[in-house]
Amino acid sequence: MDDNDKETPPGRCAYPRREIQARRAAEERRCVVFVFVKAPVPGRVKTRLASALGNIGAARLYRSLARRIVERVGTGEYRTVVYFDPPGAEREIREWLGAEREYRPQPGGDLGERLRRAFAIGFQEADCVAVVGTDIPDLDARVVVRAFDLVSGPGSADVVFGPALDGGYYLLALDRPAPGLFEGIAWSTGTVLAESIRRAKDLGLTVRLLDPLADIDREEDLTGELSAELLLNPPDPSQDHDDPGEQDDPSERVGDEDVPEVTHLEPGRLGHLGDEAARHRPDERGDGQGGQEPHTSGRPQERPPSRN
Repeated sequence: MDDNDKETPPGRCAYPRREIQARRAAEERRCVVFVFVKAPVPGRVKTRLASALGNIGAARLYRSLARRIVERVGTGEYRTVVYFDPPGAEREIREWLGAEREYRPQPGGDLGERLRRAFAIGFQEADCVAVVGTDIPDLDARVVVRAFDLVSGPGSADVVFGPALDGGYYLLALDRPAPGLFEGIAWSTGTVLAESIRRAKDLGLTVRLLDPLADIDREEDLTGELSAELLLNPPDPSQDHDDPGEQDDPSERVGDEDVPEVTHLEPGRLGHLGDEAARHRPDERGDGQGGQEPHTSGRPQERPPSRN
């Protein structure tokens, strides 16, 4: 029997030494998550839902969905930064999401450059950094904490992805800067996650995957109680400012700027990854050695999860 696992004498701590050390390490780590957010301007967000809801209706749904995610992700014991676009919309976004939060504007450039800058900023003050999008209704603090555990706990990986069901990813966590991870990625395709995993391997980085989660991005996604809640309880319409000339932006879902139409996959599949992705996914033991935990907060793979 290992000395760390021997029965503890009366009056002494009942936890094995290695568990105490792991808990202390988790408590001492400094982590930050950047939530990619767009100003909810009609015609600029959820444009693929406009045919069903109209530009204003789609923007109202995004307001509800993004606010839900910011609030749920913001409850974790880590720093949360609202990473917003466009830079000139900070006042309106603060009024929408709450003045007490920390805000940073996104820089110009493609999604790869925005991701690179988020991690560069985060690692100036933190030991582990994650980015998340605002397309996944089941995304919450448990998902983010699990990702941080996998990049900073025992047997940690260098990179953790949260796979989206359309071939992108809803979360990315790193334990150190890796700017090369964002080079050579075809952001407007359904192969973003597959390409990113291959890129990580080329850089010599180890990869772990969270549970895949479903998003709300098309008319067929608008099913179930959650979608009804988002649609029936919209923010004040007076907050909408129609701008039909603008187009959709990649900030809604990290890793997928404008996925072409037929990209949704059957439950349990990870797009073009196949078995390669499965090899990177932790086991389901929930004992600290794997990355799968029940984090689908009440939406039993109605459309495959997007983790949570």
